[in-house]
Amino acid sequence: MRHETVRNLVATPIITGAISLVVGVPLFSYAVKQAGISASVIALALTPILTQALTRVINKGELKPKHIIGGTLVSARIVLASI
Repeated sequence: MRHETVRNLVATPIITGAISLVVGVPLFSYAVKQAGISASVIALALTPILTQALTRVINKGELKPKHIIGGTLVSARIVLASI
């Protein structure tokens, strides 16, 4: 591997981790304070569904039946939690 490639493989996770801690954590704390904990938890539960959708759109990933079933179960859980 070239030196630049190794440097990028090391630097990228460090930079993204630092940005996440410096920007992401305070924003999440602010959102929880503003929206309340229950709305924040429901929004976090959408993460698997959003990941599947973005994988399909960006990477042209294949949606297998297990993904559809998992997304359906997560959606059902969100609906039940909001009742």
